[in-house]
Amino acid sequence: MAFGLIVPTTEAVTIALTLLVVVAGKQGLVFRTLNCRALVHLGKLSYSLYIWQQPFLLHRAATNIVSLLWRLLAIYLAAFSSFNFFERPFLRLRSKFRHGVSV
Repeated sequence: MAFGLIVPTTEAVTIALTLLVVVAGKQGLVFRTLNCRALVHLGKLSYSLYIWQQPFLLHRAATNIVSLLWRLLAIYLAAFSSFNFFERPFLRLRSKFRHGVSV
């Protein structure tokens, strides 16, 4: 029973410390890799990618590689469009209202 509690806790602490070192360190291969333009771009689209992958990656879909590549392209295009036409305007709108609010 103790093993079932220790392993997930140790794993979570290890992940948190690794992320802290990568983010706070601001140097090294991992930091440079995670901050390359392509991954930063995907990071900005991450919520849209999360939302749009569900209709395109069905569990019973064809498993051939060509089908998968087309579906990944469709997910990216849907996420990119969703981000630019919905998320970005709402983020701008949010910033307009934030300036006048004091908490």
